[in-house]
Formats: sequence, structure tokens, C-alpha cells
Amino acid sequence: MKYAEVLEALDMVSPVVPGGSLKHSLSMPGRKLGLINPPRQPWFPKAPPLPRPQGQVIEGANVPELIKALDDVKPGGTILLADGRYMMPRYVEIKTDGVSLRGKSGRPSR
Repeated sequence: MKYAEVLEALDMVSPVVPGGSLKHSLSMPGRKLGLINPPRQPWFPKAPPLPRPQGQVIEGANVPELIKALDDVKPGGTILLADGRYMMPRYVEIKTDGVSLRGKSGRPSR
């Protein structure tokens, strides 16, 4: 079984062609794969819940708060970011050691 067929069998790739198969989508010139979806099979192991944050905890709900939190967080701290998508205006980097950046709700789907 080829890798592309495995991804399709596990429903991890959204076909680009409506009603078409991944194999068909791959063979079409100029076509790109759709988004990779997380596995939804009941046998796929679930990740354990994250432990409670340790050390300094900074909450952010928008891009300026996130950038400020990245500058202010102490080593070993946690930045809790509100659910959503954030359009970053520039490249940002976590320069402090041992920092965790995670969603406030703890739900990976958000």
C-alpha cells in the first residue's frame, strides 16, 4: 500500500476534487492536496489532558497581548492563548527557555 493510499484510508487528507479520490487528485497536474485532517477512528489513541500550568501564567486574547507575553514571560512559564486564529504581522520567536504556549480552553480543535 502506498503512503497516499494509507492517508486516504485513514481519512487524513481531504480530496481536492469533489467526490474524487486522493489518487485521482494526485494524478491531476496543478492540483494540490487538501488539508490533513486529524484521524477520527475510535482506535486512534487520544492524547492525555495537559497538566496544569506551572510557574508564571500569562493570558492573551489578541496579537498585541501575545507579543507582549512573549517578551514578558519568565523561564518555565506558560502563555495561555484564547481560542481562535491569529494573523501575525511579523515573525515572532519564543526566546525564553522552558516556555509553554497553549490554548486556554485546552481543546486542540479550537
